[in-house]
Amino acid sequence: MSTTKRTSPAERRARLVAALRAPLPERSRWDFSTLYEKNMCGTVGCALGLAQVLWPRRINANRAPEAEVARFFGITETDVDRVFYAVGAPYRLAARDVTPAMVADELEKAGEAV
Repeated sequence: MSTTKRTSPAERRARLVAALRAPLPERSRWDFSTLYEKNMCGTVGCALGLAQVLWPRRINANRAPEAEVARFFGITETDVDRVFYAVGAPYRLAARDVTPAMVADELEKAGEAV
């Protein structure tokens, strides 16, 4: 039997929100406009890239299907698109101007809605 503690989607969502509000990990660079760039050195300038740093065996920022991300964080696929990919422009800014705290706020809203 594994001694690894399983976390709930709400716990994982809260951990990502906290990480988005904290200083970025070493070697990470925030740039929301790099959403679709190749992931370099385990980092990418978006929330899914940060999630990949936190859960490298569970999240691949380059190939994470919306349904998988939705289950992992306990939000809807529509909210995955809205929060992580700015589909529907929840931020109403150029992607380069979106901050980690803005994404954290939207992720919290998505969690409250489920």
